[in-house]
Amino acid sequence: MAAATTALPDVTVADCWPVSLNSGDWLLIGVDDAEASRTIGASGTQVYPHAQRLTRDESGEVHAVVWCAHDDDDVKGARDAAFAILAAVEALLRASITLDVASVWKASVAAWSYTPHRLADYGSTVAEIQISITYEARI
Repeated sequence: MAAATTALPDVTVADCWPVSLNSGDWLLIGVDDAEASRTIGASGTQVYPHAQRLTRDESGEVHAVVWCAHDDDDVKGARDAAFAILAAVEALLRASITLDVASVWKASVAAWSYTPHRLADYGSTVAEIQISITYEARI
């Protein structure tokens, strides 16, 4: 989160949901659906690679959502902002594929899904990108 906050100074970076998700550009880490009341923030599996069971290999997935809500009908502006945030997340992962965590040896954006919509109550155009970041670690 610290790296994302530094790399995206005009974006609100939140651990899970914020108290109020309104207009602006957001990166929600640990969220798979910005509008759901429940979410799957991450998932993973562990296996023992050696007979002694001293270490484990972990494979996992962390979910995140880019949420860009603009107070106008500028669909392209919201979409461009959302994809710029996705590109910044990808650049962060390319710059440090370990996420600066000693046991992680690989992390990358594995999948993303873009959904445009309107918030009729607020008159906002929203571009939402759901992101799956996968990682491999020896723990």
